[in-house]
Amino acid sequence: MALPPGSRSQPSADTGKAVEDTIEGCLSRAAADRARAAEMDTQNGRGQLEASAASWAARAAFLQQEVDGFDAKRALAVAEWKAGEYATRFAPPDDDEEAPGPARV
Repeated sequence: MALPPGSRSQPSADTGKAVEDTIEGCLSRAAADRARAAEMDTQNGRGQLEASAASWAARAAFLQQEVDGFDAKRALAVAEWKAGEYATRFAPPDDDEEAPGPARV
């Protein structure tokens, strides 16, 4: 469920991120919405809270995919660096070789 304007939580002192911008925060809000849904008297209220819980869970999954993707890219970059591939790819050309790209003047 989208937050109303002006209702974003304050950034945490630990991470500098608002609760809704962390995986743990989203999962916590999903759990809270599921618990409130179980206590609702009306089917409509229950349905809205269940949809909100599903939305928070989906946001947590999206944030987890972002973290996993970043970690995978970082691990690949470290492996390339250790193997010397990165250094070779971005090493300056020898003076007697013409560098690819714009002509030197």
